[in-house]
Amino acid sequence: MPVRSLVSWNVLLALYARLKDYTECLDLFEQMLSAKEAKPNKATFVSVLTSTANLGQLDRGKLIHSLIRESSIEPDVLLLTAFLTMYVKCGAIESAKEVFDQMPERNTISFNSLVMGYGLHGLTNRALELFLEMEKCGSVPNEATFVCILSACTQSCDVLEGWWCFDRMVRVYNIVHNVEHVGCIVDLLGRSGLLKDTTEFVTDLTERTTKALWGGGIDVLLLETLKLGGWQICWE
Repeated sequence: MPVRSLVSWNVLLALYARLKDYTECLDLFEQMLSAKEAKPNKATFVSVLTSTANLGQLDRGKLIHSLIRESSIEPDVLLLTAFLTMYVKCGAIESAKEVFDQMPERNTISFNSLVMGYGLHGLTNRALELFLEMEKCGSVPNEATFVCILSACTQSCDVLEGWWCFDRMVRVYNIVHNVEHVGCIVDLLGRSGLLKDTTEFVTDLTERTTKALWGGGIDVLLLETLKLGGWQICWE
């Protein structure tokens, strides 16, 4: 291309980020800055922050944050959520909380990112508190929200809290559980030594989803769930 516009750069950056070729995305961003053909905008930085987050490059993420602060760019909810997610994935949970507190508006993805971060750091109580705050603010939890909160409960073996969240997901929000949700419950019960409860849960799930006997055809969902929980099934 004899002339490359901002849109041209952004399309390619977004493509590399979508294809999970994060290193190439960041290399291309450096080329963009060197070429001085176009000035980065919000869309540019979302792709770059996504790549930085997945590579765990906290120093580069902080540098990008400084660049935006020094520029005339006014971060919107999408860009701020990208920063939030970057800090979470890089392990800087307090920096993520600072970004979250500064957000003039928050969406479901923003809440999900911080809930996930608390879960990864074993801060289950803070994850549950944020989940309750999310409900009060009117943000509707989705499937990913409950994967994050159930994972947090699993990390700290909070059985009652995990069951409460799972029940709320099904009864209040009418979300059909997927393999990740069930995998979290199986893992939670297994880590807590509640093998009998695990067996009852799995058996009940099998009967309700396939109405098949264990010796017959086990639901593919159930098999994948047990694999996620690290369970090995053997039968003759």
